[in-house]
Amino acid sequence: MNTGESPQHDFKVAIDFGTTFTTIAFVKQRSSEDQLRILTVENFPKDPAPSQLGKQVPTESWYPIRPGKICQGYLHGYEVYEQCRIPDSRVQYPSNSRVARMKLLLDNSPLTRKLRSGLEGTLQELKDNNLIKKDEDVIRDFLTVLLLHTRSELERKHGLTPKSKVEIVICVPICWNTQANGTMCNLVTDAMQKAGFAVTNSGRVSNLFMVNEAEAAATYALSAGHHDIRKRNETFILLDCGGGTVDAGTYTVANAEPLRLEREVVNPTGALCGSSYLNERMRDLAWERLRDEKYLDSTDDGVTLQTIISGIMDRFENPLKKGVDFKDNKAEYSFYIQGLKANSKKPYLRKNRLVLNHQDMLQIFEPCFLGIQELLEGQIRGARELGIDVDKVVLVGGFADSPSLFTFLRWKLGQISACHGTSIQLICAPPNTCATGVAIGALLRALNKKNGPKRIPHMSYGILRHIPYQPEAVEEHPYLAPILEGKVVFDKVDGRYYVDNTIFWIIKASKGSKDAAPLASTHRTTFQSIHTFPRHKKKWIAKEVLFASETCTEDYYERTHPKNRGKTTQIGKIVLDLTHLKEHIMPKIPADPTRGMEHYEVTVMVEMEVIDRDLKFNVRWPADDSGEIIEGSQKSFSIAAAFEPGTN
Repeated sequence: MNTGESPQHDFKVAIDFGTTFTTIAFVKQRSSEDQLRILTVENFPKDPAPSQLGKQVPTESWYPIRPGKICQGYLHGYEVYEQCRIPDSRVQYPSNSRVARMKLLLDNSPLTRKLRSGLEGTLQELKDNNLIKKDEDVIRDFLTVLLLHTRSELERKHGLTPKSKVEIVICVPICWNTQANGTMCNLVTDAMQKAGFAVTNSGRVSNLFMVNEAEAAATYALSAGHHDIRKRNETFILLDCGGGTVDAGTYTVANAEPLRLEREVVNPTGALCGSSYLNERMRDLAWERLRDEKYLDSTDDGVTLQTIISGIMDRFENPLKKGVDFKDNKAEYSFYIQGLKANSKKPYLRKNRLVLNHQDMLQIFEPCFLGIQELLEGQIRGARELGIDVDKVVLVGGFADSPSLFTFLRWKLGQISACHGTSIQLICAPPNTCATGVAIGALLRALNKKNGPKRIPHMSYGILRHIPYQPEAVEEHPYLAPILEGKVVFDKVDGRYYVDNTIFWIIKASKGSKDAAPLASTHRTTFQSIHTFPRHKKKWIAKEVLFASETCTEDYYERTHPKNRGKTTQIGKIVLDLTHLKEHIMPKIPADPTRGMEHYEVTVMVEMEVIDRDLKFNVRWPADDSGEIIEGSQKSFSIAAAFEPGTN
């Protein structure tokens, strides 16, 4: 029977947040029998090719210096490129408020330290103008506008409704630690709430799934190319050539179908030789060739060397960079420049043309190629030292779409194979698909979560507690002795002494423990919490505060205790309005009126339940399972980052 209602679609949306470009891919399903069609979000503002499939958006933003958060005039992605073409744009958009390579803020490796330090001036400028509070806010703002656009595109073209179930898949580098994964998870959650995307009516954000970029990239490259690398215990090198860094790792196949990887066989390595460094060298070369042509600067029409070079970079980025062919050593690469004069002493300057030759392009590309070669040789050498032969190299990442890079690596692997008497095969996804491969592979991974890692918590989650000071209990419970040595405070309301601001860990990190037991997919914990209010208090407002830690596991130590100090992060706060309970509770009168005052004491039951990768929080009164849930206490927090990426 036709009810007249449109069919309900559910969505999985993957975010591949890259150093230089970001991809958002999605798949929609009405039922498990639906034929899957994975698409990428497109039509980004100012996109020069808005309907092109396999879209990415530049991971850049630009803040106008004016009060506000994501204020009027905030630019992102292609809007930043467009702004660079507008003469005198620096009046409204100072160069030190433009943010690029923001992903590196979550990477604490020595490799990217110099690049991170280069962002410090920009971030301080944004803080000084009250545009951000924390460095990571620039990531949150960028993700917010991307998710706003994603929501609009899915609603307008693909049937997303408020009733649609949405799972967000976050891609993270394998080199990130648990803290970085947790920060990324929190930033995505904040962005989802600000964008109103995949948020329930009660404001809950849940259903996040985290995937390692390496496993996602391998899943896509091997699935798309139908390559035979699905043998258990087979070892291969994954060469992830992105925009900023190039990362190399050697992996063993843990499970063939669906593809699952073991941890690295050889320590992963990386280098700053991604495709964005081609752009930097191209920009430097163009500036060197044109800087003496002062006549190109025109005050009449606003054309400057800077805007001319921006135009050159547009042509270099698309399509020239991917079309460079080093097999033709007589090839020339021309850039149109209106008004450029020919110069017989500078053969690269021709009428209205800047012309680069084979040697110029080699100067631009060769440092990156040699850096990638060094990474590749290091991984092969490391595997051989362990007695392991590598017979395949899987090439992924946006730079992998470069035919010249593929040709160079195939030639280099031929040399290595000949030297060692082996045959190393170079595998790559179909042409012009590598850039979006991580996001698509992440969706393939999320569509089949079988045989993932065990649910071993890598992070602890706890709640703030104030415990009664009872030194007489130490004799019976010796473990209390160091806890009760904490700072003791007197509560003038109930006349009792407490050790304040301790943490009770509901979920305890057990990464690296030989006896670690997996956390059940459904895990429920309840406990009672007491809140006191003076009789004269009109509003009864209480709060429960949640914390996370990579290392802390011992209960009831103060947050400032050496076991906890500097190792915990507040992840949430639940504010409870208990005023409506006044008519149900009798006041208490202290036996000694000099110690305490007439007050109310409200005992509630805190209920915390882990369901898959979400931590759901409720507070009930009366304090038992039959109690009603207090309005406003229902919250949920994603704990996807508590587990190894890929854990269901």
